[in-house]
Amino acid sequence: MDKPEDDLEASLKSFPCMIFLEDSSNVDHQRLKDLQKKLQSELDMDNDYQTELVQKLNVYTWVEFKLDNKEKAKALNNRVLELDQNNVTALGNLAYMSWMNGEEDLAKDYLRKLQALHMHKDAKSMMAVGKAQMGYAYSRLGGVENIENAIEIYTEVLEEKPDFVNGKLCLGLLLRRITHNNLSAEFKFKTDHKNHFEKAATLLFEVGVSGEDGAVQGRAYAELALLLQDAEKFISKDECREIFRQKDILELCEEALKYGYDNARTVAECGRILKDKHLDKAIPLLERSCELRNHTIACHHLGICYERKAKEIMKIKMTENNAANDSFEDIILNPEDELVKKAISMYEEAIKVSCDTNMSAMYSLGLCLKACCRLEQALGQFNKITVTAHRRKNKKRQLDHIVTLINSYEQAGLCQLQLTEKQDEAEKKLMQAVSLAAVVVASRPDLNTHTKHIWNALTTIEDVYDQKPPESIKILIGLLSRIGHHGKVLQYFEKLRELGDDHASHPDVMAKVLDSFMALREYDKAYTTLTMLRTQALFAFEDELTLRINLFTAASRLQTREGDTESIFKDVFDTHFKQKGNTENGGNRSEESLGETSTVLLDVLMLHNDLGDQNASEEIRQKFLNIINTFFGLEVSCNLEGCFPGGVRAELLLKEIQRSKLIVFLFDPAPFSSDLRTILPFVRSTREHSENIGSDILVAVTDNSVEIPSFIEHYSRTNLVEDIKDIHVNSFNKVHASGSAVSLTGPMRNDSSESLINVDDSNMSNGDAITSNSDRTTVNVMPPSIDANSSDGFTPEVNSLMQLFCLLINRRWPTLEKIKT
Repeated sequence: MDKPEDDLEASLKSFPCMIFLEDSSNVDHQRLKDLQKKLQSELDMDNDYQTELVQKLNVYTWVEFKLDNKEKAKALNNRVLELDQNNVTALGNLAYMSWMNGEEDLAKDYLRKLQALHMHKDAKSMMAVGKAQMGYAYSRLGGVENIENAIEIYTEVLEEKPDFVNGKLCLGLLLRRITHNNLSAEFKFKTDHKNHFEKAATLLFEVGVSGEDGAVQGRAYAELALLLQDAEKFISKDECREIFRQKDILELCEEALKYGYDNARTVAECGRILKDKHLDKAIPLLERSCELRNHTIACHHLGICYERKAKEIMKIKMTENNAANDSFEDIILNPEDELVKKAISMYEEAIKVSCDTNMSAMYSLGLCLKACCRLEQALGQFNKITVTAHRRKNKKRQLDHIVTLINSYEQAGLCQLQLTEKQDEAEKKLMQAVSLAAVVVASRPDLNTHTKHIWNALTTIEDVYDQKPPESIKILIGLLSRIGHHGKVLQYFEKLRELGDDHASHPDVMAKVLDSFMALREYDKAYTTLTMLRTQALFAFEDELTLRINLFTAASRLQTREGDTESIFKDVFDTHFKQKGNTENGGNRSEESLGETSTVLLDVLMLHNDLGDQNASEEIRQKFLNIINTFFGLEVSCNLEGCFPGGVRAELLLKEIQRSKLIVFLFDPAPFSSDLRTILPFVRSTREHSENIGSDILVAVTDNSVEIPSFIEHYSRTNLVEDIKDIHVNSFNKVHASGSAVSLTGPMRNDSSESLINVDDSNMSNGDAITSNSDRTTVNVMPPSIDANSSDGFTPEVNSLMQLFCLLINRRWPTLEKIKT
């Protein structure tokens, strides 16, 4: 088809015309065919109030136009104009279709009529109504994006026309609709439950008391009852009473029926709500709805009511006869029972009326047939669901039926298990069910409670695979890991070990076992297993998993005060800098470049100001040194102890900086000494051009007000006053308290040692000493107390220690993500 000239198209686009419905590419051909059948079925019943009828006809016009049924689309459009001769949407549609059909003069006539409406006294209202009809169209197309568009349009319409009752009803209905579990996660409405329900309820109550149209008022109260049913799952009873004006579900249904007893949809919604608690009241309502209009929702829920009633009667008979007390779901039904026949008939009618799109009704029919022991027929229904769901191209639409799809896989597998000749097919279906459920629950945790029955399939698989070869158990371990059943992962791991270490030590299995240990907070077991595997050099795990295991084990040991932690911290620290050196230098490190006095790398070099009489800053520095050495097992040197006089100062300075894995700049509020200002650029330049280590620098301050030099302000930073306040060190064993040099790499010098920062000879006799790992000064550390309510299950002391250590290796605790510098 040739497109019309641009001027007509541009003119029409200024009006809310269905033909230009945006994002229509999101709707596939099959969806259009389904919607075509549903709209035709709904219109045949003709039980709508006029506003809704006009909206449906306009959507139907667009659907037929998209399916290239031009004459049918034009006829539908004319029906709208018979009901509302100034309907902006219908006039725009007709102008466009006339032009496309070569009727240029007629198209221009319709365009002139449209343009003339701008002069009408109700022009603003007409345009708002037309825009609302675009919103209604989006709501009927389904899918997250289309519903979002509809909500946005109706919100804009009500800003332009605040008294538009139908707009309030449609927006309230959409806000209620997205509280359904199939959609709520997509819209993230749960971030503010109360406000969301309050907004929707306010709109619907305004419609309910509007007095404009009884059918509209009844529908509003029915939607309020549905909204309250959802609200009770998320907010408190007091909040519900406040939002819903002290009314309960039954009272709202009574209001709905007072106004809308002759409206099929209103009556159906009330019966649907009441069936869970008032079955005998629900049945006559749903029967009346079906009499008024054979709607798929009414038929489906009436079928559910008939089946429940049959089971209630059967349950009473079983109790009277002292029969086995089966659960309600497991009761066997008699297919010849009249209520069961009626249930099956209504399910089939619901499917027929929906043009085979009501998968929930298909699923209910499958369950009913299974309860009647008609396994082949039930299997056919479940397979029909899985095939239909995967045939549809629009992936977002599949999410609308995801729970039904998962459960259908499960039920198909259970049916095939009972049909013993199809054992292999049964296992396949059950595996598909659990696998799909695992994927869905992992991405949408809100669905976890709505797929609870799927774990029945998992139990069945366990029973089957328990006697199977090791490969089947490995598959089961994978599924259990994906759905978070970590305890069972470890149980089946032990079973694999019984079958041979070669099976249990498979890399994929071991990775899942380590993940399960971590999820269960069995950190020491994870660490021991990882250490054993690394010792045996069986295979390498991801660095991130290894890091997480090491650090959480260290934190756990600090918490319980049991086991060595220093070796873990030292290993992590060394591994970090080894990996950094390998990354930056292609794995090459020149020992020769370190100089003959630098055969051993120093862990931490701390550069600090001359603290003088600043007792508070001096105490913080001493505490920081003790923490690094005592808790983390790292060697620390302060203020370049290796820089001797005699003309070799610059050369030794270079070597001292180069051989340090990490440089810590410690700043206090006092003005920088001249020596510190001199050395800072030199350190930066040396570190940036080092071929051995890289530019790992940590900036430590004793006060947030300290001014940091611009060239290092982007590095990781710690405020020691805040970050070590929860770490309790009982006492400090100060040796050579008058000096500032600390060395762990060579003998302490008490003669001609020179500090570049502290050049006063009176302070050069000796330094504050923390001895090496092999001969460490004892520092009394107060063990952390146990507080189960602290972050991540660790005490404030432990978390502070872990945060500090993670800063040393450029990580964030407990996420362990890298800090960008």
